[in-house]
Amino acid sequence: MAHCLLYPIHKADLCPVSSRTFIFTRCRIFGSMRKLLFIFIVKLICVSSMWGVTLDSTHNTVFNSRHSPYTLTWAAGIAITSIPRDIVEEEINRFPFLQADIAYGLPYNFALLGKLNTMILTNRLLVGLQWNYPLSSFDFAIGADFGHLLGFVTINGFDNSINSWLTYPYIQCGYHYEHVFISARAEAEYITSQQTFAGDIQVTDARNRRNGLALSVIVEQPFFHNQRCALGLKISYSDFVYQAWPAFETFKRTLTVPEVFCAFTFP
Repeated sequence: MAHCLLYPIHKADLCPVSSRTFIFTRCRIFGSMRKLLFIFIVKLICVSSMWGVTLDSTHNTVFNSRHSPYTLTWAAGIAITSIPRDIVEEEINRFPFLQADIAYGLPYNFALLGKLNTMILTNRLLVGLQWNYPLSSFDFAIGADFGHLLGFVTINGFDNSINSWLTYPYIQCGYHYEHVFISARAEAEYITSQQTFAGDIQVTDARNRRNGLALSVIVEQPFFHNQRCALGLKISYSDFVYQAWPAFETFKRTLTVPEVFCAFTFP
């Protein structure tokens, strides 16, 4: 049954993918990754001159797994995701999202974490628990985030929506030198429950499905007084890309999706 789509359907979704098309698509994906990696490096160089700034506390981090008990820190910034052009048009394949993160330290190296990604039409809220094992300048942590994805498009005649519950178990390791923290994370992505709708018509209904995995690197460093700047690079290998859900992409394939973000932390 036909229904309205927010983005045009591409031939790649209707026809078998030839080896030539596959190679061309991979080249475009790696081209996007190079652009976002360049943005990440430029941002890192721009704030590297602030490494000599001293802080009143070495524990007011958000993304690193080391948190002081009963200490609340949060961060606000922007994340830019590059969506493969097989799904969306070239002119709109960069998705900027506002991002907010919060961390609350607990005794025995536990911490409560929260994350919000939003662009009004798409909203993802995560809440998680993490346990950290500190070892000198290194940290090793395990944890899981549980989230809800809610999206809706009710403009220009469109009436599309999504409702999804997500789970992200992960392992993380970190290293800190003086006031600079570097973290690397590997996480799995699971869709516990997900329904998409076009008007009153249910388009998809997925439950208990493995969606993919993601690798990320985050650098937190002093910026000004007690404020830090966090720069991150994330590469996801996913079947479903939540940032591009309005496209109702139904072709079964794993996509490589790069993302960079910049945030400022507040003690």
